[in-house]
Amino acid sequence: VCSSDLLLMAFTRLFPNLTSLDITCINSDAVNILQAVQSFPGLVEISITSNTAALQFLPNECIKNIKKFQFNALGEPKAFEIIKSILIQNSQIEEISLNIEPLTVEEIIELVISFSGTLKSLTFHNFYFNLTELEMLMTNFACLRYLSSDVKPSGEVMKALASSQISFALIE
Repeated sequence: VCSSDLLLMAFTRLFPNLTSLDITCINSDAVNILQAVQSFPGLVEISITSNTAALQFLPNECIKNIKKFQFNALGEPKAFEIIKSILIQNSQIEEISLNIEPLTVEEIIELVISFSGTLKSLTFHNFYFNLTELEMLMTNFACLRYLSSDVKPSGEVMKALASSQISFALIE
């Protein structure tokens, strides 16, 4: 995505039915770029790499149809509350991937509980979970089929995952 209004207008006219968008905002244009997302009403997948503060400017109307949401914070803490306020706008997300500050399983459940009926895939960086926490996830998210983290769970957790309907992938 580009920050120039003319280039953005040309881009939206060339691709009016865009369903997937990958945005990297590493400069002062992050707010303008995220606000431009509303130009794509058919978006169902969005991947954002940005500073956390810029997320506040992501228009609520574009979040309502999103089925896959990915966010990579640019090395800053405090993304939890902002992401929670964004995700509360949508109850149909199926896939969530977050690379933010480390969260507890309770915080993760609080963050994504509104998707308990639709969430199929969950990816968190810096996420280590034990058997009790896995059971909490399985209880709260019956549709969950894929779980990913960059931290390998214990052998006990891997055995429980193998006997469940949830696949685990170690990400790098």
